[in-house]
Order: sequence, then structure tokens, then C-alpha cells
Amino acid sequence: MTNNANIVPERAGWRGRGSLSSMVSELKRQIDARLDFVIDSRDLVVAVDGGQLRLKGSPSAAEWIPRAGFALQRQALRQLAERANPSIPLRHVEEAAEKAPRRLADYMTGLMHDAPERRLVRVLDGKVRGFLSDAYKCIDNADVAAAVLEGAKEARASILEATLSDTAMRIKLVVPEIVEDVERVRSGDASGGAGSIGSPEYLARVAANSRGTMPQLPSGPNAVCPILTVGNSETGHGTFFGRVGILQAFCVNLATVETKLAQVHLGQRLETGIFSRETIALEADLILRKGKDLMRTAFDPARFKELVDKVRATVGQVVVRPIAAVEVACRAGLLGLDRLDALTQAFMQEPGGTSVYNLGQAIARVAQDVDNADEASEWEQFAGDVLSGKHSRELMAAGGGADDVLARAH
Repeated sequence: MTNNANIVPERAGWRGRGSLSSMVSELKRQIDARLDFVIDSRDLVVAVDGGQLRLKGSPSAAEWIPRAGFALQRQALRQLAERANPSIPLRHVEEAAEKAPRRLADYMTGLMHDAPERRLVRVLDGKVRGFLSDAYKCIDNADVAAAVLEGAKEARASILEATLSDTAMRIKLVVPEIVEDVERVRSGDASGGAGSIGSPEYLARVAANSRGTMPQLPSGPNAVCPILTVGNSETGHGTFFGRVGILQAFCVNLATVETKLAQVHLGQRLETGIFSRETIALEADLILRKGKDLMRTAFDPARFKELVDKVRATVGQVVVRPIAAVEVACRAGLLGLDRLDALTQAFMQEPGGTSVYNLGQAIARVAQDVDNADEASEWEQFAGDVLSGKHSRELMAAGGGADDVLARAH
């Protein structure tokens, strides 16, 4: 793997997993630090300046592109390569950016000029963060956050966590008053070992984020509450979405189980020129109304019970060979084997035995320790997949014959 020295590192303000106030402050800052414009690709040039790959413009585009151009973030360079005709394999792009940046710049410029198209270019802090279709409908993170907060008041939901990366924003909300029991520990049994309790650092951060507004979560290893994750990407790395899941209240394990809203950012073709904040807000209005509707319905007790009923089946699905199952889970979820030991430990300490359900909870537990917001979200989604039984057969069969293991599980 190359170190991509010629690709400008992704950087801009606050990033990570933290409080809503930190995220909102950063989103407000970005409003004055960004630029969005639509341009014909024949008016663009990829160049190398000071060892960096930069996107520059022709004299006709001087109104919004300075002479020095804009540095290309890794994500924008990848989009430029994907949208080229013919497209350029990403592995080749990153290797060429390291070893032959000028050749790569000339080649990409030639492709843009040979097959001209209008493109939406999104710039933040002087760096190109998105190279998108001119039919891309801009939905700002600030507008999504405002809609979520308005909907949260109506639903009496509390903010559990806010995350922001260079590619996506996510806000997680919970209503602790809605409770269901998933019986993995019977009445009178031990309530679970240390592994059943969430990360002390994560729990402290959640408590600090709430600033005293977080209601008391129900106790006990069986109680679960509804959780809603609302997310958005401003740069084409996914849709505006809402995912409903379950929160294991005892340890604050979060798993997203169902996608209730996924709205692709596509609209009418945009006109050439700079796009104002007002234009972007108008384009996104319809989608944001759908998001508010989701907020009003996501915390319905009857619907949450239906969701919990889907995951209860995995409590009785026994994993006979836990260590082998953990490795299968890491590979199936593309989670990487670097956290294999941590996941194994979390799984073996979950209360109630080595069930598929507890493996899903262990995956959600490890997600608390993942600093990268995008990676943590992937773990939470995969935890939901495991809890809902999508991988039960392969997990129960791990390390032995499928028929033999399944027979022993019933």
C-alpha cells in the first residue's frame, strides 16, 4: 500500500465521535468555508503543484477557481477516477499518485476533455471534497441536523451521540421509555460479567454529551430500547438515511437492524455556476420533510416490538465453536482481523452463553472502541445483521460440518 504522499490528507475542523454541540459548531463553520459550483469538465485541469495533485480551471472559470486551484482530497480523486471514461482502477490511481503524479494528472485531464460532462464540484477549506454528477441533489448536513433536532423534540428523543467524518454525518437518538425484554439471562441468574458492561470511555462520553438531558436507561442485561440513526453524506458517499435498531441498555450496545429511509441524492440537472446556500436548502426541502416524518414514527412501541421479535430468534441459536465463529464474523462483515482478540473476549463475557444474539451484541460492544466514525457505523450495521439472523447458518456451522452443528443447536 502506498502512503499517497501526493494526495492531500483529509482534514477540516472537528471530526470524530462526540457531542451534538461539537458537530453543530463545525457545521456552522463549514457554511462559510465551502464553495459549490457546476462546471464543464473541459474547463478543468488536474495539475501537480508543490508535490500535490490539484484541480485547476481555465480562464473562463476564474470567477470561482483561483489560479492556484484547489487541492484534491483522496475521496475526490477517487470519484474523479471512477467517473472518467474509461474509469481508472482505484488501486492504480493511488499508486500513480505516489509514483508518477504528473503522468496521472495529464491522463486524467485528457480523459475529462475527451469525454466532456458537467460536474458538481464541492470544495471545503480550499480542498476538493466531492466530484459529482450535475444531477446530484445537495442535502446539507446542517439542514439534516436541524430537521433531526426538531423531530427529536416532537418524539421526546434524546441524542446519544453525534459523529462527523469527511464523508458522512450521523446522529443517534434514543427513547428509553420504550422498553422490550430479550431474555438471554433468566431471572435469578448472574447479570453478566465485565464484558457485558460497555466501554468506560464510551459511557463517559455519552454521559458528557447528554449534558444532563439523557434519561436513565433501564437496567438489567435483557432490556432493549429503540435507537434511530439518521445520517447524510454531502459528497456522494451514500444516501440520506434513517436506520432503526436496538440499544442494549445495560451496556449501551447499539445495533442498526432496519433501514426505514434511504433517499438517493438525485434531482434535476444543475445549471453551470456557483450554488448558494439558499438554492441548496430549497433543493433538499422535500427529502428533509421525509426525514421529519421518520422521526415521528420511528419510536412507535408496536413497531419496535415487531423489530425485537425479529431478533429474539437468535437468542436460541447456539454457537458451538465460538472462536471459529468470531473469525467467520470478522470475514463476513469485512471487519478485519485486527480486532479478533477483542471481539472474542467480548463474546465470551456476554451474559447468557455463546448464542448468535450474544455474538451480535459483542460486535456492537467492540464498535464502542472504534475511533473512526465510519468504521464504527459499519460494525453497528453488521451487529444488526447478525442479530436479525442474516449470518446464523454460517456462524453456527463455523469450524465444523454445517449439518452436524445445526443439529446440535436444536
